[in-house]
Amino acid sequence: PAFYRRRLLKIYPNHMVLWAVALGYFSTMAAVHPGVWSTNLSLVHSWIPRADTAVSLNQPSWSLCSELLFYLLFPLLWRWVRNIRSNRLWMWFGITFAGLLSTQLMIDAWAPGTPLLPDWPLSLMQAWLGYNFPPLRLFEFVLGMLVARLLAEGHRVSLGVAPALAVTGGAYVLSLYLPWQYGFNVILAVPLALLVAAIAHADVTGRRTGLRGRVLTLLGEVSFAFYLVHFMVLVAVHDLLEGRQFDTATAFAVTALVFVVSQMLSWLLYVC
Repeated sequence: PAFYRRRLLKIYPNHMVLWAVALGYFSTMAAVHPGVWSTNLSLVHSWIPRADTAVSLNQPSWSLCSELLFYLLFPLLWRWVRNIRSNRLWMWFGITFAGLLSTQLMIDAWAPGTPLLPDWPLSLMQAWLGYNFPPLRLFEFVLGMLVARLLAEGHRVSLGVAPALAVTGGAYVLSLYLPWQYGFNVILAVPLALLVAAIAHADVTGRRTGLRGRVLTLLGEVSFAFYLVHFMVLVAVHDLLEGRQFDTATAFAVTALVFVVSQMLSWLLYVC
């Protein structure tokens, strides 16, 4: 119960504030009907394979459905993960990644490929299953749990922060040239897991990473709020500018201003 309380307090108040902001902002749209706003409020909307529902209102909130599912399952999953023998952790890491890859291969092969979404080279069903459907994102969460156990058991997981960051950057570039559904998580899951492991290992061993200063720590603490705030700020600025275009210097200045405003609102949301 204490675990559930902490996790819900992390997610839900932030979500409710941005849900109310988005509902007020988009209230004139016909798409904002009770079936959309009620499922969004209760964080079950990304379970529904509808374009106007799965990613609705404050769009980043779709991923909270996956987080909520994981938090609900975590105590049960942890009973299994903590009982894996130390010499079999890497094997289960490989099996979990194979499950992630196999899932995307099956979606690619069997999910209907038409009609295509307006802005993506994928159908709604391919995008929903590959990206939004919460149960199919559990592979990544379990990879994280296994990495935590590998670190705790003293296995060599860390490449070092700089090499892990380079591998992650390379994987990101590679993802831009692969079919979209493989760029969702297959290519980046392992590099990101290794990057998190490298930074965690540096913290545990007391190595300097430049990430433990007061400013960066504060930015880390407000990053969840920033994730939820940034989309609505971008939408509001986009509508305010009414499609105007700028020279490069002015465009960079506008972008910087939007970033600062988003950070300030994120800090306010975090503090309050």
